[in-house]
Amino acid sequence: MRGQVIKLSCGFSVALLGAALVMVQSQVVIALTPREVNGIAKQITVRIDGANPGSGVIIKRQGNTYTVLTNWHVLKENGNTVQTPDGRRYTVNQSLVKPFRGLDLAEFQFTSTENYRKSELGNSQQLSEGIAVYATGWANPDGICLQRCYRFSLGSISVISPSSKDGYAMVYTNIIKPGMSGGPVLDEQGRLIGINGQSKQEPITGSIDYLGIPINTYLNYTSEKVFQQSQVAVSSGGAKFFCGMNEGMLATLVRTSQGNIPMIRWISGNDSEKTARCKDVSARFQRTYENGTLNYLRTGTIKGQPVICAAASKEDISPCTDSTVLFILKPGTNPQQILDKLEVQRTRAYDPQLKL
Repeated sequence: MRGQVIKLSCGFSVALLGAALVMVQSQVVIALTPREVNGIAKQITVRIDGANPGSGVIIKRQGNTYTVLTNWHVLKENGNTVQTPDGRRYTVNQSLVKPFRGLDLAEFQFTSTENYRKSELGNSQQLSEGIAVYATGWANPDGICLQRCYRFSLGSISVISPSSKDGYAMVYTNIIKPGMSGGPVLDEQGRLIGINGQSKQEPITGSIDYLGIPINTYLNYTSEKVFQQSQVAVSSGGAKFFCGMNEGMLATLVRTSQGNIPMIRWISGNDSEKTARCKDVSARFQRTYENGTLNYLRTGTIKGQPVICAAASKEDISPCTDSTVLFILKPGTNPQQILDKLEVQRTRAYDPQLKL
């Protein structure tokens, strides 16, 4: 079964099983018009009412369960409701609100049989000063709107801070009104690259900075768990990652109690290139498993290139290093999308009802 093709550095490609096939040829990315971006924004932005009115963005859907990302300061009090783009309202179960330590971010879920769009995730690591961005949210009543109004604001990135408090490392010129906290910041393709959250007035000049949290900060925090020791443990040797053949193709395999599960199929390059790459990546999986760091997968960069690396805990936000990196992706690739597909593959591989 063939899957998504991911072009790696050094001219290699891999196929992640259980994912959709994607062309890897170079493509020209054309910016959407502001009107087109707004059309997307209206479908993914939600309104949150409560003690601290704010906004949010739909980021995931699993069956009838939707996940919304917003600011923690919006949700920290009880009694919140969420209004979806079609005007329907749902109660936020405060006991299931999930804040993220050290970040002004939180997520919650609601259940609905309605069909709502989820955001497409961008890559905030590709942002630089001057790039156009769009911010949306449900502003509180003011002199223009006598009730909460949906607002769409055009602007550009002015600062990318190397250090930040509560995750606010992105500054932009978009005007953000009270009530828009937690709403999405989108790039020119309508992809989610940040979350609104703060405005700060400079005491000397009186100028106002509008701040957001880059989406990669959230993604790095919430990288999905790859393997539980209980899932992959077999005999005293534990899981073994190795390079072997699967359905006539070279693959990185993991030996489990359910048999040898293919993680990655190597489909591009000559035989010696594929073999070398397969052995290298398989050895990296095995090494990180043995030293106890292959508990979670997370995204990162090394020398400006996006990578997937191992982490010992979900709270580990240290930079990826050569000792933790598992494989390097093509420049410009969104590593979180690859991570999501690898997680889908893991889930499917351990499903005894699925025949790959």
